[in-house]
Amino acid sequence: MSNMITADMAREMTGDVWVRRPEAAKYMGISPQTLANNRAKGPRYAKVFGTVLYRLSDLKAFMSQRVVVR
Repeated sequence: MSNMITADMAREMTGDVWVRRPEAAKYMGISPQTLANNRAKGPRYAKVFGTVLYRLSDLKAFMSQRVVVR
C-alpha cells in the first residue's frame, strides 16, 4: 500500500490543494517564470524545504481580486 495521497484525498482532508509553480502558472494562464519573477506581488505562497507551493484557493482569490469591470 502506498503512502502517497491523491489531490482528491488532500481536498477531502483539508478542503484545499497545494500545487507547485508549473501547475499554478498553468491555472493562471501565465508562464512559470512570470509567476516566479512576480512572487513579491503575486498570490500568497508557502515555501516548504525550498519548494514554492500555491494553494488553489489563494490562486482563485488572487485572480478574482483582479477582475476588471467596465
